[in-house]
Amino acid sequence: DLCTAVKVGYTFVGWVTEKDEVITSITSEQNGNLSLTAKWEANTYRLTFNANGASGSSYQDFVYGTPSKLNALSFTREGYTFKGWSTSSNGEVVYADQEEYSIPAEATTLYAIWEINSYSITFDEEGGEQVSDITQDYGTSVTLPTPVKVGYTFKGWYEGETLYTETSIPSRDVALKAKW
Repeated sequence: DLCTAVKVGYTFVGWVTEKDEVITSITSEQNGNLSLTAKWEANTYRLTFNANGASGSSYQDFVYGTPSKLNALSFTREGYTFKGWSTSSNGEVVYADQEEYSIPAEATTLYAIWEINSYSITFDEEGGEQVSDITQDYGTSVTLPTPVKVGYTFKGWYEGETLYTETSIPSRDVALKAKW
């Protein structure tokens, strides 16, 4: 029997002759020179996309030695912007969305890297003393100011006709009006 060859990222198919015939053994009746070449088949490895704080899961199969574009981002994370892919959950971005990628000879994981967004709450005091607008990161705690208007009682901040009662920064900009 002939020996089996090993090559990283490939499966050994067998030894082939110049006529592309697969040879598995050489018998004692065969004589003369015989030139054999190893025949390889590239392995397929799975790339897992880790949402890293977002919901969902995704993967993509790659053939070793054949670069391909990463699948388009399929995750969303409220209050965050996707920055790219990293090889660790808190690492630096090393691949952009849909960038060309060559998989190593093993199953691999890329992690979504997210940047928190900032949002603003703006105030229309409706004749009351001016208060400062608020711009903070999504999800952070917020205390709404209480304006003063001589001769009036402050009833609260309203978004349209709805009393605004949020205590953290939402994932959007908000414009509020004082109600007296």
